[in-house]
Amino acid sequence: MHILLCMALTKRVQVLMEPAEYQQLEAIAAGQSVGVGDLVRRAARERYLQGPEPRREAARQLGTIGLPSILDPDTTITAAHGTLQP
Repeated sequence: MHILLCMALTKRVQVLMEPAEYQQLEAIAAGQSVGVGDLVRRAARERYLQGPEPRREAARQLGTIGLPSILDPDTTITAAHGTLQP
């Protein structure tokens, strides 16, 4: 079961954008079935209002996915310009 808590939106922000940028936001919002205002609110929350804790948790989870260590002497790294070996 999902519970949706809604806060009253009582503050208005006016942002002027170039037409091409706004068209891109409209397309992204349409793809997500939301309005441009909701898209911008979500982006502001994710980028500026979450605080460091969710980012710390994401970094912690990344550290547990089992990628090879570049310090491992048996690791070979293939790059665009050749192969790097220890």
